[in-house]
Amino acid sequence: MKSQQEVLSKMMRFCAYQDRSEGEVRDKIASLKMENVDEEKIIQYLVDERFIDDQRFAENYVQSKLRLKGWGRLKLRSQLFQKGISSSIVSQVISTISENTYKDACRKHIEKWLRMNRIEDRDFTKIYRFLESKGFERDFIFRHCEAMVKEIGDESIIK
Repeated sequence: MKSQQEVLSKMMRFCAYQDRSEGEVRDKIASLKMENVDEEKIIQYLVDERFIDDQRFAENYVQSKLRLKGWGRLKLRSQLFQKGISSSIVSQVISTISENTYKDACRKHIEKWLRMNRIEDRDFTKIYRFLESKGFERDFIFRHCEAMVKEIGDESIIK
């Protein structure tokens, strides 16, 4: 049977490897199925020593998923809630996404979609659904998608 100190040491390594949310650490401790382990003391120690910082985790998570996967605000918000991040932190971090960065992420998805498909008779429903699946809001899609498709289409003619 593992002691409190062994579990703490394991959680410190778990958090040092990459940023973790408090929810992820709680899940990891629960997965160890250890009795006689004071989860609250371990969590508090990790927070005090800055192994866990939900604000830092959320900021890094949003930036990396937006940059690497191009996720929209809805998907980012959903994933952060699943990681156990509080709604106040989620709202604050999501609000820091610049409009230009967000449009660029959407544009990349449209370019990718257009390389594999084509829009026939100005039927945008398929591309709208695709963008919704990536977590973009409907009103954002309706405001920007058609103009981006036209712009991308014009650029591909020039090339």
